[in-house]
Amino acid sequence: QKKSSGEIIWDICVKTGLLRPLIERYDYFDQLSLINVGNFIKKAQQFSSRDKENRGLREFNLYLETLMEIGGISVKYPEDNRKPDTITISTIHGVKGGEFSIVFIPFNRSASFPTNFKKDPVISKPPDEWMQYTSHTNLSPKEHHYEEERRLFYVAVTRAKKHLILLAPKKATSMFIKELDKSLIEEEEMESINTEKSINMSKNSLREVYEQKLQNSLAKDNFDRAENMISALKIISDLEKGINLKTEHFEGWEKELLSDMQTYDVKTDMEDLHLSATAIDTYQSCPLKYRLSFQDKVPESASKPQMAFGSIIHKVLQRFHEPGKNLTEERILRLLDEEWKQDEFDYSAREEKFREQGKSILIEYAKRTIENPPTVLSREHPFEFSVNNNIFIRGKIDRIDETENGPSVIDYKTSKTPSSAKKNIQLAVYCLYLSQAVEEKIKGIPSSSSLYFLRETEQPLSTHSFSGDELNVTKNIILD
Repeated sequence: QKKSSGEIIWDICVKTGLLRPLIERYDYFDQLSLINVGNFIKKAQQFSSRDKENRGLREFNLYLETLMEIGGISVKYPEDNRKPDTITISTIHGVKGGEFSIVFIPFNRSASFPTNFKKDPVISKPPDEWMQYTSHTNLSPKEHHYEEERRLFYVAVTRAKKHLILLAPKKATSMFIKELDKSLIEEEEMESINTEKSINMSKNSLREVYEQKLQNSLAKDNFDRAENMISALKIISDLEKGINLKTEHFEGWEKELLSDMQTYDVKTDMEDLHLSATAIDTYQSCPLKYRLSFQDKVPESASKPQMAFGSIIHKVLQRFHEPGKNLTEERILRLLDEEWKQDEFDYSAREEKFREQGKSILIEYAKRTIENPPTVLSREHPFEFSVNNNIFIRGKIDRIDETENGPSVIDYKTSKTPSSAKKNIQLAVYCLYLSQAVEEKIKGIPSSSSLYFLRETEQPLSTHSFSGDELNVTKNIILD
């Protein structure tokens, strides 16, 4: 089969080993590269899914050229949890889609922004009368130029979330500044800056001070001092995480650190962390996969029909248990037809194979359900709860049933390999949520929690009843 551009680019990354040195070394620039390679792969995969006929490498290259011409590709940067006091300098095209607390827009001067209209003596684009826009507007080429510049100005000013500072001269002020509603503007005259005087900056944090000390040591080739500063930064990192400092037997650079702690602040304020049960489970099974998937945003293989298949089956089972509806084989197969997404499987042979698997799984599921119909309290139950002040967990529980002993949790699995419910952290997270839920019909630790392996015909259920102590262990795992 002819491969799509998404599959080709993924194969290039795998066969060249492009990502491996970035993953192993993983400094700031390696993470920057990973994030942008991941974004590039994602664009290729999205392009491939749009048109099954024209999704080769040549078509993707043309698509990329178009994006580059209109500024549709921008660099993505790592999200730094510490959020240091830094300034992002970028073109307006480069920040499309981004938002910033404070935005400065300089050069708001006539002939600078907007730029003057002039006809290029060299033909660099089709004549205006050939352009499609001319048939939909009465604007002249000059007016169209200024409209394009005005749209760009709009993009710039709408990047600001809190404060927008427009820098403009008193004379030859940009027409865009003059067009703004005066009631929205607070004018201030800039004072001249005496560069000989030091500028009063906000107080540095302890980490920033020691990062500067490390740079100074390296600049002077004082590697012993640099090694001590690295040790100090490790201690500062622990302090930021709330780990107490043991001060006995301190000497030398350690006494220097203790003294600086009296002067500079340790920034312990952490950003709110939002996790899903899936993310926690991924981290427990493979921290590297978690980092690549949830921090670096590197997509999985371009060809992942199993994920699409699992999503379809989950949707069918959610609808199958709608209140008051008949639980029959005929109905569950009709729901499969309604939810089936042919375009998710790339090739017809692959699609047909998964469709047959889906029918087999659902026929067996309907048979078991008809024999022993559950009392379903909730389907695809959304939840969000906090583990402490800044860690929040959200997700959905596939099914919550009512039993003689209390609520019971069911989590559907389309994977081929069964696993133990007792060791499943996703089930434990669901139980942790229900243990503090306030809804009368579902609150409390479930009487049982089960993984339902839909491909298994003999014993599809793996069940465990979590105790309060086990849930406390799960909570501590999340906090760690």
